[in-house]
Amino acid sequence: MSYMTGHNFKCKSCDYFGKMIGTHNIEGEFVLECPVCQESWVEMTAEEQNEEAENRMDEAINNFNKLVSKK
Repeated sequence: MSYMTGHNFKCKSCDYFGKMIGTHNIEGEFVLECPVCQESWVEMTAEEQNEEAENRMDEAINNFNKLVSKK
């Protein structure tokens, strides 16, 4: 299932900068495809995505704890 990304990316092959077509391949990698030149590349491996998700969760927990401790 592909979708347009919410963030802008720079194409690795042409000068396009903007929303890309995003998909996840069978290995769980996040793949971007340029809508202009149709070049595609792996933007993040599954391991990198898991690490980013863990970092975001840690940040969310820390922010929540800061809010709770202020009361």
